[in-house]
Amino acid sequence: MWVRTTRLAGAACIAALPFFSSSDLSAAPIFFDDREAFMAAAGALAGFEGFEAANIGPGGSATGSESWDSESDDSVFSPGGIVEGIRFSAFPGEQIAVAGGFSPNSTGVAIGPEDVASDLSINLFTEINAFGFDLFNLGESEQVFRIPIRDSFDEFVTEIEVTAGPLGSFFGVIDESLLLREFTIEGVNQDLAAELIDNVVFGIANPTAVPEPGTLALFGAGLLGFVAARRKRVGTPR
Repeated sequence: MWVRTTRLAGAACIAALPFFSSSDLSAAPIFFDDREAFMAAAGALAGFEGFEAANIGPGGSATGSESWDSESDDSVFSPGGIVEGIRFSAFPGEQIAVAGGFSPNSTGVAIGPEDVASDLSINLFTEINAFGFDLFNLGESEQVFRIPIRDSFDEFVTEIEVTAGPLGSFFGVIDESLLLREFTIEGVNQDLAAELIDNVVFGIANPTAVPEPGTLALFGAGLLGFVAARRKRVGTPR
């Protein structure tokens, strides 16, 4: 499933006309709650991080630095243990933790802030317009998480709320008009929401990906109009 939002109030029509918008009108991001649909739309993405290089035993957990990236060197990750181009941080200034076997249906490894009251911040240092991950709540209940998004100019893009429990939910976004840079995961109820993420994918969406519903029809109508106008101009004497 995909969900489209608009950045400008009352401008929903902009989102439906990606081929005809002027350059100063940006299409809205498309959100996905299904990984398969997201990957079909995004195509092959260059970045993936599943945290499997973490130095923990099966079902174990550990606490490391305030942030992890490809240059991290602590008791949990060695240099190169995190894929290049991305950094994961606990905010404000807390340690970040890694957990294995964290979900009833998972034997994988996930990360999140050690302190339940902290947020998880994700910064990208490579060009991306597509980003997705599995989101879990470490507690027993489903909780609402708020995810504000900022672009490569550090401008606020939009914000979405995602519900996730111990079985996990998928969050994905594609924005063909902007390069995305920062995502923050904030528990709405700080006492019960303890976010963990796994299977992070990111990169530039493949331009040959499956089009959105109605896009081909809109493009076809626009192309026919262009051809008709072209023929009319050619047949009109100067």
